[in-house]
Amino acid sequence: MAILESRQTWTSNSSCRTVSLPDLPGKSLKLAVGVKISSSLRTISHFTADFGPRFSAQVIPKLAIDPEILHIETERQSAVYRDDDPEIAKHFTAVVRDEYIPKEGESVIVVAALLETGHRNVPAGKPAVEHLFKLDTQEKRVAFLDQYGSLIIFRSQLMVFPPKVY
Repeated sequence: MAILESRQTWTSNSSCRTVSLPDLPGKSLKLAVGVKISSSLRTISHFTADFGPRFSAQVIPKLAIDPEILHIETERQSAVYRDDDPEIAKHFTAVVRDEYIPKEGESVIVVAALLETGHRNVPAGKPAVEHLFKLDTQEKRVAFLDQYGSLIIFRSQLMVFPPKVY
């Protein structure tokens, strides 16, 4: 194994382990950096890395969505370290995504960001989206979620299935 000496400046996206690549505009790289975010160590299993590009190629094109309302970042390639022990392999995996570039003046809300907390200049425990959109009452939060949900589900004609209960 060789360690290459290279210095790059990458910009981290909202997940902290997905970075934008200045040399490849429109691409981002999801890294299996062993970072503990929330309550679990974030890595990328070889199952996920194998599944993402197939899902992007075979399922996403068949979804009836309005691209003016919802955009799904596709995963075009992945690199997986093959090892007999998946607990080792998951630390050496990466995924290349087609990065969404917002239009001029467009606001983008990453679904995972709806509950994201811990930002500078935002009160502790307060979700960033609640702070940014001044959702300071229960009524404003319910109205926002109703509007957000109707945009995603009804205008995009996206079929949403409830999780399976065992």
